[in-house]
Amino acid sequence: MQESEKKTSPDCSLLDKKEAIQKRIELLYKSMSFSEGTEPNWSNFHNCFTSSAQFINANLDAPMFLDVRTFAKVLEGQIKEHSIPQLFTQEISHRTQIFGKIAQRFSIFANKIELDGQPTTQGINSIQLICAKGNWLIQSISWYNERQDEQIPSELFTKNK
Repeated sequence: MQESEKKTSPDCSLLDKKEAIQKRIELLYKSMSFSEGTEPNWSNFHNCFTSSAQFINANLDAPMFLDVRTFAKVLEGQIKEHSIPQLFTQEISHRTQIFGKIAQRFSIFANKIELDGQPTTQGINSIQLICAKGNWLIQSISWYNERQDEQIPSELFTKNK
């Protein structure tokens, strides 16, 4: 194959892939956060994922697998039932590893019910991303919440340089 025939995707071949991934993760957390009387930005939320993406809840005795649509419906139900009147999710720290068009991000998150309040839950999202059609998209998120007997290791609180 000649050099001119190689198909490369501009966003996947950026010198700073971490910046593109950072923007995707910021959009994810921002789209999931909402104030009372509003909803998450579902359009932005769905645009973060590949068509076959999965959420995997590792907090149960057996992992629970949800596709993006089902995860959104569960959250929507909790909002309508007022069991989650508002939610603010933020990334506290992260580690990202990239090879070619795949990336792995350990993202320490905090969920808050009050914007300036203390976290109600904190844990790690293990996020796998794939660069497809020039865009970094999330293929899966496995999450596990911190517990009193299982604290997040302090070395994971260091951000990538």
